[in-house]
Amino acid sequence: YGRRTIMYIKDRFTQSNTDIKDLHGNLYHVRNENGITLISEPDIHTDRNSCAYGSYLIIDEHTQHIEEIVEEAYEEISE
Repeated sequence: YGRRTIMYIKDRFTQSNTDIKDLHGNLYHVRNENGITLISEPDIHTDRNSCAYGSYLIIDEHTQHIEEIVEEAYEEISE
């Protein structure tokens, strides 16, 4: 039980350990260990949340054309 790691990113994706918020308001815990950024799922693993699933699109403050990126991502997901 607890938050499971859903993403491992090499070369320090971010310098801070600030949580990431998705378009739906879910917070993903971020931590850095030995040059690897680990992102944990937003919900604590319990009997009711027994599997991680879904697609994740990471956008930061430097991303340009966000609306087009999100639209393209939703098109790919719905195919």
